Amino acid sequence: MTKQEKQATLNKALADKYGLNPAEHFWKQKQSGLWIVSHDAVMVIAEMEGITFSEPKENWEKLPNICILITATQTETGKSVWTFGESSTENNRNNYPWAMAEKRGKDRAVLMLIDAYQYG
Repeated sequence: MTKQEKQATLNKALADKYGLNPAEHFWKQKQSGLWIVSHDAVMVIAEMEGITFSEPKENWEKLPNICILITATQTETGKSVWTFGESSTENNRNNYPWAMAEKRGKDRAVLMLIDAYQYG
């Protein structure tokens, strides 16, 4: 099974399980051609799974590069993960690098907690 096929299978499973609308909750990445779950969809998943976040911690700031540590916990199971959210002028074109780093970190943490991150 190719990476695209694995990802399509995972996206369908996420859409079915969490009631996500493919047209609204996924977007096509220009570079890879892959369909990516949106931040809004990940926040829907976090709410449904009872996932909470600790206050992000600055890990590294050397503008224009931002790196923050995100910790997330699934309330029901007590399972907790930490990961980093990064943003730089090479991978972010908006004027909000801190917000982008936070979004990326939260998305990674949620997908890790539901065992979906490894699919890309």
